[in-house]
Amino acid sequence: MKDDLNIAQGERIRTVVQTRCAVCGNTGIYVYEAVEDRLFGVPGRWNIRKCATPDCGTYWLDPRPISADMAKLYAKYYTHDDAHGSTFRRRFKNIYRNAITAYTNRKYGGNASGIGFLGRISSYLLYLSPGRRADAEARAMTLPVMRGGRLLEVGFGAGEALERLVALGWNAEGVESDALAVNRALAHGLKVRLGNLQELKYPDESFDAVVSNHVLEHLSDAGTFLAECYRILKPGGIVVAYTPNAEAFGHKMFGSDWVGLDPPRHLNLFTAKGLSALAMRAGFSVHRCGGSGRGSQALYQSYLLRRGKAVPGHSLLGEEILAWLAWSINVVNTRRGEELLIVGKKSK
Repeated sequence: MKDDLNIAQGERIRTVVQTRCAVCGNTGIYVYEAVEDRLFGVPGRWNIRKCATPDCGTYWLDPRPISADMAKLYAKYYTHDDAHGSTFRRRFKNIYRNAITAYTNRKYGGNASGIGFLGRISSYLLYLSPGRRADAEARAMTLPVMRGGRLLEVGFGAGEALERLVALGWNAEGVESDALAVNRALAHGLKVRLGNLQELKYPDESFDAVVSNHVLEHLSDAGTFLAECYRILKPGGIVVAYTPNAEAFGHKMFGSDWVGLDPPRHLNLFTAKGLSALAMRAGFSVHRCGGSGRGSQALYQSYLLRRGKAVPGHSLLGEEILAWLAWSINVVNTRRGEELLIVGKKSK
């Protein structure tokens, strides 16, 4: 492969040509050309291919940034933002966070405490909104708690899920390539390491569960990543991953305005068939691979992009309506959910 250059606004991001699908190795056709980063302002124009194999359907960035320049893509990423919106929204987020903790404690057998009466009462309201329940379950990675079980979250970002998993009773730790996110997590008393999973070289059969939330799409080689997850899992161990769904309703509706494209940070976008194939190639038996049932934020942000408005934006009523829509779409056709949830198991 030859290097290419993507130069804009006085900055240079070196790129490499990627003509082959990371799942099946087939060629693809360009479906989007000269798209820009409308979320965090990374300079350049980017092209996206779609795999020509009907049973694969993977989308990927071509050319894509080289590994040495990846840090430039995340200089203004959401994990670097300390702003939390208005006082009302901060209070609402705190109540919602406590409601999720209470809900996941009941559902997954955790031992979370200190959430308060209001948090416990508000957690029952989640039963009125299946889309919000799907969001709550995702924030606990849909895993029943194994007391003392070792869990690794790869790409923990702001650290909220990792904190919750520890509070629920997991012996949980995290890996993150963002130094700022690692320092913040350490300040909160979390057990974390800086680097990528392959470089850190955990011993074989170290963990009972390995989880990730919207990490696979950022990797140039998700297959190698899943194989490493398989290696470090104990026999019978579980891998859980969330990632945008290339076949999502929002993608079909909004096209190049779909927030799931997120160039140039999202290097690969998978379908359920393609992601299942990668997991099975890594050795996993796939227990589930389909829509997660959540997606209100993706739909709302795509709507804002279509209208040329600032993203991220917030509307509590709008997001609640879209939470119902995202869940309903997934019920009708799980292939059209906004994101994929894959659960794989290592054989005993």
